[in-house]
Amino acid sequence: MCFPAFNLYAAETLLDTDYLYLNTVIPSTSEFTLAETAATITLGTPYPIGYTFTHTGDQTVYLTITSTNGLGSQMRLKHLEVNAHIPYSMTFDYDGAGPAGQSPVVNAAQASFGGYDNGYDLQGTFVIVTPAAEIYLAGDYQDTITFTFTGL
Repeated sequence: MCFPAFNLYAAETLLDTDYLYLNTVIPSTSEFTLAETAATITLGTPYPIGYTFTHTGDQTVYLTITSTNGLGSQMRLKHLEVNAHIPYSMTFDYDGAGPAGQSPVVNAAQASFGGYDNGYDLQGTFVIVTPAAEIYLAGDYQDTITFTFTGL
């Protein structure tokens, strides 16, 4: 019996190495909640308002607080019928440490939140104070405060 001869040759094949790069982005999440969204204040009486701020992310967050009727660094209430104003001040607890940690707010100036630890989980207050000893034109006064967050 005769068997045919087979010659097997291993052919050398050169393959380049390929890479697959995987990337993902996990967006930061933030929530800012005010305990009140409308406040009726009494002249000369500090008015505290609570807030919560949670943020997951890898950056420091900055807050700018702006009075719609403000002028320069001054926050102001505006009379609803005539051009008259009542100045007021605000302090804000940027690190959730309580009243002792409150800092003065400068209208339209940016300030950073404190207590960053791979994000924020703050419960704090801010206080609005109007002068008591002044005489103002009778009527209704109003202001809108805008909270603007950057670095999110």
